[in-house]
Amino acid sequence: MVFEYLLLFFCTIPLTMLGSFGLAPLFAKAGEDPKKAFIPVVNQLTFLKIAGKHPSNIILEYVPVINIFSFVLDLIDFARCYNVKSFWQQMATLFGYPVYFLYLGKKEDVKYLGTLKEIEATHPKSKWYSSLLFAVVAATIIRWAFIEAYKIPTSSMEGSMLVDDFLFVSKIHYGPRTPQTPLQMPLTHQQFPIIGGKSYSEAIKLPSFRFPGLSTVQRNKPLVFNWPYDQMVDHTDMKTFYVKRCVAVAGDTLAFVDGQLYVNSKKVEDNETQQYKYSFRLAQPVVRDTILTRNGNNEEISVERLKGDVAKDWKIANNEDFSIVAGHPNVAIACLSKSNYGKVANSKYVVPNSLLKEIFTKGDVSQGPIFPYMAETGRISTDRILPDDLLKEYKFKWNVDNFGPLWVPKAGVTIAMNRD
Repeated sequence: MVFEYLLLFFCTIPLTMLGSFGLAPLFAKAGEDPKKAFIPVVNQLTFLKIAGKHPSNIILEYVPVINIFSFVLDLIDFARCYNVKSFWQQMATLFGYPVYFLYLGKKEDVKYLGTLKEIEATHPKSKWYSSLLFAVVAATIIRWAFIEAYKIPTSSMEGSMLVDDFLFVSKIHYGPRTPQTPLQMPLTHQQFPIIGGKSYSEAIKLPSFRFPGLSTVQRNKPLVFNWPYDQMVDHTDMKTFYVKRCVAVAGDTLAFVDGQLYVNSKKVEDNETQQYKYSFRLAQPVVRDTILTRNGNNEEISVERLKGDVAKDWKIANNEDFSIVAGHPNVAIACLSKSNYGKVANSKYVVPNSLLKEIFTKGDVSQGPIFPYMAETGRISTDRILPDDLLKEYKFKWNVDNFGPLWVPKAGVTIAMNRD
């Protein structure tokens, strides 16, 4: 991982050096020593000086991920100083600047127009739609190949990441993947924002290919992937994005024993934010929407208020993870981590020593089928109860707390594809 981050940190140096032979004549046209184009870092500072940008901007060239955006912006701003303003000229700059700069440097009619401020003061502004089109195209390419923003869709990473949090995710670590449905409204996924409706067309369908990345998937690292079981969409690149933590990689064997994760027969220690489901008794039952409140008086208080008020003190981030058991007004269920277990256990609203970890016993399939039987959903009733004939076939009888051992296949291994 250290090598990857160092590569991201210094990536703008080799990117700038690629254009050295083209930068040299352009530096000369701006009155700068062309030899500076061949000196790392110095060429970047000269680059900024010619565009009229403050030298401190070079700091952005060394902030991982941000430096990619900064380099593209500086590249275009530098080219504008030589009257590069049309959409196609900007595209040539973005994708072929080492050759295109060499071409511009040899053209006698290409002159240095001055810094960006001088250009704006003495020359008519470029047509706005050309710049807007380039910005959209450049943003789409950067989003596909380098970095993209994602929103956390579920609460399974709660504690580390919350629902609706935004993440900026590197594409170059695992390698960018070519789109299967290239006809898509830029900067959207699946649907148009606000108005809804498909934001892509299936008129063109392409095979998917992944470019080499800086690293492979590693244990205990969070990652973003397309949910394979999303039946609403046929194309992998359009399936819903999920964010999870990888706990086992190809060749590993994973298992859950009474809720505890084991990888390759070794216990995986819980982290501070990991949660388990607990049931506990409330000191005062929720009857007719009343409960004993902080001031000691019986006040009208709804379950929703209880969830929003009391649970907030316990730092239970997602209200869906806190509920009153139906038919049992003094019993609650909550998902708790190490950090908030004590807050709940010692709360005056909770009966002392009443917290009980909810664990499905081995062989208990009352919750319904899980992998590898999820594909049988056509035969499962809406209440997730297994039909008798399928229950007989439910060989493994796994559940979320007693699962496996399951071996994760790896490349080069032959597997018999059958029900076992």
